[in-house]
Amino acid sequence: MKKYKIIVLSFMMPLFILSVFKEKKETKIPAVDKWTGTVTWVVTSKTKGRAVANSILGQEISEWDKFFEFRTVVNFVNSKGTVFRADTINNWELDSMPTGPRGVPPYIVDERTTISYCNCNGKGPVDLYVEFAEDKKSYWLSSLTADCKGLRSWEVKNTVSDNSSGTSPSDNDGSPLSVPPTFTRYPVGNDPNILSGTYVEINPAPNDPGGGDIITKMTWTLKKVH
Repeated sequence: MKKYKIIVLSFMMPLFILSVFKEKKETKIPAVDKWTGTVTWVVTSKTKGRAVANSILGQEISEWDKFFEFRTVVNFVNSKGTVFRADTINNWELDSMPTGPRGVPPYIVDERTTISYCNCNGKGPVDLYVEFAEDKKSYWLSSLTADCKGLRSWEVKNTVSDNSSGTSPSDNDGSPLSVPPTFTRYPVGNDPNILSGTYVEINPAPNDPGGGDIITKMTWTLKKVH
């Protein structure tokens, strides 16, 4: 009887090992969802103004006209994106300070113009990551922009010192792009296979005497690929 039990156990053991191995072999890692669509990210700011300050010599006048726009469009196919990016900066500043007694001419005038731009078309591919909350009622998107090599030029005009101008390369590294940028999740709509929305954020420009704003606008439309 003992011999019979040993024979049965020795016969069942390989079957048990084989079944465990087969179960492990058939266990698959869940596939990551793939998305196709477009994400657009635009940041703009424009400020124009004039300030007057009184000094011992007289009135000092400052004027400025500043503008920048950073625009990135990413077209995704199966969560792999192609980046179209354009960065533009146009800054003009003028400072006038009287040199004569009681603020009479001549004036020292310092005028500065700075232009910077870069265009990066067809860069990539970059990856898109879509993260859902546990209840599947909200989500968050993230990706990267592409590095962008551009050109920066400047010109300085001064009534006292020599004028100057020049150009130099302007390299802008890739930066994280997230929807929404405040890292709060966005609500899922009626169809969880289609993610779309618009996000606008307005913040005051730091150290801007003209009280300009920085406006961030993001739009996206993505469809899950089955």
